[in-house]
Amino acid sequence: MKRRDIQLLAAARQGDPDACCELGRRYLHGSDGFPRHQRTAIDYLCGPPVADSPKAALILAEGMSLVDIILTGNEASLRLAAVSGSRVAQLKMAAWLLIRCGSTGESRAWLQVAAVAGNDVALHALATLDRDGSAMIAAEMLTAHCAQSHADVARLNTIAAEQAIERNDLSQAMKCLRAIVEAGSPPSDDLADLTLAVVHLADKCGHSVSDLSTAWIESCLASASDRGERNANYLLGRALCGISSGSLAAHQLTRHSNVRQGSALLMRAAHGGIDAAWLHLYRLHAEPRSSVANLPIARVFLEKSAHRGCSEAQRMLGALLMSECTDLSKSERAIAWLHQAAHAGDRHSAALLESLVVRPTGSDAEANAIVDEVSRHEPLLAARLQLARHFGLTKREALLVNPATGMRPWGLVVERNPFVEQPRLAAPRAIPSLSELALSTLQQAASMFKRLGQEDAAAGDWRYRTKRMRWSLNRYRVVESLFFAEISSHTLEALRGGPKWRSRCRRELEAAIEPADVDLRFDYSIAERPTHGSMRSTV
Repeated sequence: MKRRDIQLLAAARQGDPDACCELGRRYLHGSDGFPRHQRTAIDYLCGPPVADSPKAALILAEGMSLVDIILTGNEASLRLAAVSGSRVAQLKMAAWLLIRCGSTGESRAWLQVAAVAGNDVALHALATLDRDGSAMIAAEMLTAHCAQSHADVARLNTIAAEQAIERNDLSQAMKCLRAIVEAGSPPSDDLADLTLAVVHLADKCGHSVSDLSTAWIESCLASASDRGERNANYLLGRALCGISSGSLAAHQLTRHSNVRQGSALLMRAAHGGIDAAWLHLYRLHAEPRSSVANLPIARVFLEKSAHRGCSEAQRMLGALLMSECTDLSKSERAIAWLHQAAHAGDRHSAALLESLVVRPTGSDAEANAIVDEVSRHEPLLAARLQLARHFGLTKREALLVNPATGMRPWGLVVERNPFVEQPRLAAPRAIPSLSELALSTLQQAASMFKRLGQEDAAAGDWRYRTKRMRWSLNRYRVVESLFFAEISSHTLEALRGGPKWRSRCRRELEAAIEPADVDLRFDYSIAERPTHGSMRSTV
């Protein structure tokens, strides 16, 4: 190395701006005895000594291609060079703005500045914008004249599309991707991934992708699916099964249908971590007209979706279990699922839980006044009265209930009454809580029963305990209709679930199983139909 080169390096290390600019130029072009090394050149041209230097920005903007400038994150230097009067930087800046934003406002301003200075390329680009109104044609013209090598417009569009996806700008991402496709770029894994990202963003935003070719989308999704991309498995599998969501119709993603292949892709997507696929699989296998109809497998998929936290699946599973209920354990499972869904804000689940509770009459203020008076002398009785009002207990259930053992995270369980022979009156019952106040009241009652003793809730003479409660109620002039549910044994049996509950709440149950506002549609016009006999749904 020559002595003056050594001196130049030393000056640059000491922070001399001119030395940094000269070294950056030499490394950028590989001239004057220095090897071409872009990374080192950028370090010298963008370091602290020349961070705001128009000279350094000019060297970088004119010496690097637009693709390299954008890839290395030096758009600020390009803008500084354009402001400083570099015609090349102004053209590059205009080209990048046309590609990245698709707008002609700021880009036209840069072109006008260059055109006033007599730049023929800027004049031709402005004429193209005025004549055709195509930002992409003008951008291609500008990059072809500004770049030192052949313009890589497809690469610039790819970068712009990726940036648009990061800021959730679906419209601009679609424009960039469409420009790549129209330019005749050969299919590749990178383009397949970009197409997948655009379609996934459209699905998330509920927008259409009708501007893109269905054949191109299908090819890219199939390529990404073959490489194990879970989003591609989900989108392509859903489309093959004829399932549309929002504005993203199935026919926009695929030109044909194949329910069996689609369900297999949905299975791969579900196992890959896309929880929404489980609910699609349930609907496909539970639908009698589907070629993959299988009710036992459908229930497995529904349970998978519910365990994954899908409130819709939790509601549907709870409704199905409640309608099939034959014992207390199934009733508890059903209410637990419905309670989870209702806690997540599902209004249909809340309506089903409401159907399991009979609310007493009268005002809360009047009931609270009586409870306050009773609690001074008989706190356990006051707790029973509160539980009866919040959970719609009958007088027999209020006398029997033991909150210390019957409390659940979702409500209360009244155990079987050993002193009553009639099955409808003696059977146990699971009752959900309809408010946070009901749960807090239950927790306080359970704590009180553990602390003060459980009275004689599970043993003793039933007739004696009944008389004792009647005496206490008369003593405090308790209005029974304020606290106890006055219902028949037939209604009480229906509140435990099963066929009678299903008949009683048919309208609410139908709304819960297939709500009117569901945003998933199965297109039977393109779906495969089974050739064998139809199957009946579970509800």
